[in-house]
Amino acid sequence: MTCHVTRAIPLVAAGLLAAGVAQPAQLVSDSVPRDGDRVTFRVPVSFHFGAQVELDSDGDGTFTRVDSRSVEADLADIAVGVNDPAARNRVRFERDDDGDPQTPGGSPVFATARWDLGDWPPMLRVVPDAALERDTWYRLVLFDGADPGDPAARRVGDGAPAEPYEVTFRTLPAGAAGSVQHEQFVPPSLGHTEDYNIYLPAGYGESTAQRYPVLYMLHGGWGDWRSWNADGFVEQTVNRLVDEGTIEPVIVVMPDGNDGICGFSFIPWHRLFSNDWDGSHLYGDYAAYDLPDDVETRFQAASGRRVRGVGGMSMGGFGAASVGLGHPEQFGFVAPLAGWQHSVRMTSSPDYPTCTADHWDVIPDLGDDCFAGEMLQQVIGPPGTTDLSHVRTVNGRDLALATDDDTFRGFVFLAHGDADTTATVEWSDDISCALEERGVAHCYKRPPGIGHDGNLWNVAFEHDLLPRFNALAYWAGLPAGIDDECVNATVRSPLDVDRDGVPGDGDASGVFGDAPCAGTTADCDDNCRDTPNADQLDFDGDGSGDACDRDDDADGLPDTADCDALDPTAGTPDEIFPLTVSGGDVARLDWPDASTTDEYDISRTALSALSAGAPGSCVAEGLTTSSWEDAEQPAAGDGLAWLVRGVDLGCGGPGPWGEDSDGTPRQPGGCAR
Repeated sequence: MTCHVTRAIPLVAAGLLAAGVAQPAQLVSDSVPRDGDRVTFRVPVSFHFGAQVELDSDGDGTFTRVDSRSVEADLADIAVGVNDPAARNRVRFERDDDGDPQTPGGSPVFATARWDLGDWPPMLRVVPDAALERDTWYRLVLFDGADPGDPAARRVGDGAPAEPYEVTFRTLPAGAAGSVQHEQFVPPSLGHTEDYNIYLPAGYGESTAQRYPVLYMLHGGWGDWRSWNADGFVEQTVNRLVDEGTIEPVIVVMPDGNDGICGFSFIPWHRLFSNDWDGSHLYGDYAAYDLPDDVETRFQAASGRRVRGVGGMSMGGFGAASVGLGHPEQFGFVAPLAGWQHSVRMTSSPDYPTCTADHWDVIPDLGDDCFAGEMLQQVIGPPGTTDLSHVRTVNGRDLALATDDDTFRGFVFLAHGDADTTATVEWSDDISCALEERGVAHCYKRPPGIGHDGNLWNVAFEHDLLPRFNALAYWAGLPAGIDDECVNATVRSPLDVDRDGVPGDGDASGVFGDAPCAGTTADCDDNCRDTPNADQLDFDGDGSGDACDRDDDADGLPDTADCDALDPTAGTPDEIFPLTVSGGDVARLDWPDASTTDEYDISRTALSALSAGAPGSCVAEGLTTSSWEDAEQPAAGDGLAWLVRGVDLGCGGPGPWGEDSDGTPRQPGGCAR
């Protein structure tokens, strides 16, 4: 009787047993909300990772990296269940029924978990099926029940298995309200006392560890630190939006920007929140550095550009551009509203949207009238000079020309009514034109019939500034239709998640990956959306760039096991499988052609010897076809078994013969190589 053995069943755990169980690691780097936070009943829940992770959710022993390809393919291997005891990777989401966050257990919250590619590495969002209850404690545990001995999630690179990550948070009660208070300090850049109003949100102080995003709002001419909250506007607006769950709690700071009186008038000298050209008044440094330092030292204010935004109206609009666009390391959101003299270098109208404005190269004499010129002259420079180096550090148009889309990624907002006769709309037109010239995504709203008043800036504060800043600071979604009235062309950043300069939808088709780049970056989609590769090289032309392709030469061997990842004919062959036997007295062996294989070797042994651990010896070597005939007959009552291996005559060398049932590699004797 002729018999054959094709392949032993591998022991998946053999490698772990030999090397020891890896130590678990905290793979989550941040979350929204954070532990102990007070949030709204519609809080966005997201987990963020400091490194790339890979999951084995289906338990087959194969880990799949969470990246653009696996997320968009919705692979089962990266699925995360919510409150599903059968899920290997799961989130436990429960209401804390006893109101004590220190004791586990509670009613489950029905929700779904999905991966989001809006940031890199991807984040995991947990979306409740219904709004949460108010004034209630909740608990989230990601990688609940993680077992380091049989990990279902691990870090790419060192294979560290995930350990559980727990967050407890409390929703705000209905009608909870924040309040505004007056503060003073001495900014180091000025050396004298300045005032500001600060709005502290509902729930502030209940958790001393919570840190809130901060939006800085700059006042206009004739105004001061009290202007934005006149008649309780900021306080009432933010309280209402937080209570509705439209935005999460935020701090709003409203500083003063005046210093003395202009000339012999009663007009306060407004310093435009910008540094004077001669360094005599450093109101730009005050607004960009001193003020955030004071707020973040004295209050529970978060730090970092992503959680700082700046906006302003009229003269404060000039200041918002100067402070925000001029200090991108400090602010991630910028919103000038009806900016006064917003583009001081313009000598002719941009004729928006054709963008045909001309600009001067010699600083003109703006006169000695306070509003018409004297205040502005002190900021931009002395008349007659051609040295524009200082102007370019304070003027919105120049700063817009110096930025790029990767810096703000769509979080620049402009608004200016086309009926404004105080600070005419051309100033904001010119800024939007400069941003478009640089390919910087932004939203510019130019409402018809609106003048220089609260119908512009109060509406913008509620419907644009707060929800847009909330989206940035809390990784939340933008409200539906918020961009419908933007008049500019480049509104949303084309989602270059790996920030390599090549957008994920570079051909603007609305579909990621439908036109992958291949050695060029023009009008095509990033071929490695979450792996930086500015060159966009794709050796095998499969649409997956070399930087992220796991098999660059498409030879069937992963690059990690390929001795020459850019040569499809080279590499250690895989185990040959399946091996089939047919025929009678003469056995015919057939097997599939194997990639990177130049020749084949065959070994033979008796079944009785194989069961005793003897894998046999080579009976044929150097075969160039994937079949062979053997006339050898087994002894009475016994059988024969064959093994085949592939051989790469180049760098790959011989492939494996396979493994015994205990995972030991088979090594037949008598082979020349």
